[in-house]
Amino acid sequence: MPRFSGLIAGAAAVEQLVVAPREQREQCPHHQALGCFGDALEKTCEPDGYDPGVSSKAAPESIWLCCCPTPYLPCTKAERNEICQAALERQFQDGVHYTQPHMKAAITLAWKEVWEQSAVCQEVLPNPMPESQCGSEIGEQRSIGRAELFCQTVTWQWEQLGDGNEPEFQRNGCPVPSSPRAIDGDSRKGHVLGSSGNSVVTFA
Repeated sequence: MPRFSGLIAGAAAVEQLVVAPREQREQCPHHQALGCFGDALEKTCEPDGYDPGVSSKAAPESIWLCCCPTPYLPCTKAERNEICQAALERQFQDGVHYTQPHMKAAITLAWKEVWEQSAVCQEVLPNPMPESQCGSEIGEQRSIGRAELFCQTVTWQWEQLGDGNEPEFQRNGCPVPSSPRAIDGDSRKGHVLGSSGNSVVTFA
């Protein structure tokens, strides 16, 4: 993705990154899954503790929910993104405990596989390769070491989950989204595969 150096008012020089406009990013047929993969990577890099449950289909906010049309809301087998599902199946075996390094690698490989399926995605979203280190591994305060992946992730979180704040964007050289922050993001949190309200769905 394009980038340039600049200044944030009242702060030291910081590299400013460019995130494609929302309407362009949403032309990528896999933009929801790819944004959600970034969210999963951020969970893997949390400095207060890595949660291996991210890879489990039975865990709340599992990476498998990234394949649903609206990530983190359960969906039926027929509704899921088949390319996303196939990529995860190649990288994860349910019930296996993955170490943090293995989890990061698996997420990145699945992310790359889905990203490569569309020329549009490759044009408007950053290449997930090379694999990013966690920010804490390279002395950065942000969760994801690679700035372009971090900016893309926090932008998706802002638009889809209502997370984030302007100082976080500015501190890391990310443009503050022009679109309003989602106001119903909490309704997408805490779900697990196999349940959606009072109805049961299958996600084999």
